[in-house]
Parts: sequence; C-alpha cells; structure tokens
Amino acid sequence: MRNLAGHGLILLAMTACMANGGSAAGQAVSDVRIEDGPQLSTPRATHQLVAAGDTIPEIFDVASGTSTRVDHDLGGQWNYMTLVKADARTALLAGGYREGRIEPTDRSWIIRFGEGAAS
Repeated sequence: MRNLAGHGLILLAMTACMANGGSAAGQAVSDVRIEDGPQLSTPRATHQLVAAGDTIPEIFDVASGTSTRVDHDLGGQWNYMTLVKADARTALLAGGYREGRIEPTDRSWIIRFGEGAAS
C-alpha cells in the first residue's frame, strides 16, 4: 500500500497559498497534479469516520448501518476536511470550512483509532 502522507502535505501547502490571495491561488491551482490513488473499495473498511455536517464526529459501522458519536467537539460544523492516514490507527484531519460560509480554517485534529474503529 502506498504512503499518502506526502499528498496531504501538498494539499496543506496549496491551502496556505490559496489563503494568501488570488494570484497565489491561481499559481497553486496550475501546479496541481492529480494521479490515480490506491483502490479504496477492496478490502472494504468496516468502519468509517464521518466528520462533516455536525460538530461531533461519528464512527459509522458499515455492516449495521449505525453510527456512534465520538466524545470530542470539533468546535463547529466543518465541510470538505481532509483526512490523511499516518498508519493503521492514526490519521490527521485538517482544514475545511465552517457550515454556511466559505471561510477556510487552519485547524487540525489528530485522530487515534482504537482496535475496533481501525478496521
């Protein structure tokens, strides 16, 4: 499996350029290169982190179709955040913007999955 950590750093650098003004944003967009990543459908994850549309993230159990709220408030409803897995049980959740207005954030959260949630 390919390490995707470098791709997250590229995205964060692009976000920083875009926050500094229109001309920097245009340059950042022209420098973006997209390539196919690893196939995510197999093996299918049994649990998904859902961290948008509410102030408190949830772990969604694919098999049962149920969600369980995580005991942490993100301080707002964020959309279009980026999740980059560091290893099997750790990920970085970063960026996004608040519900109702296009105002990017520099906030980030370290997610540490337990054994049950990491599958």
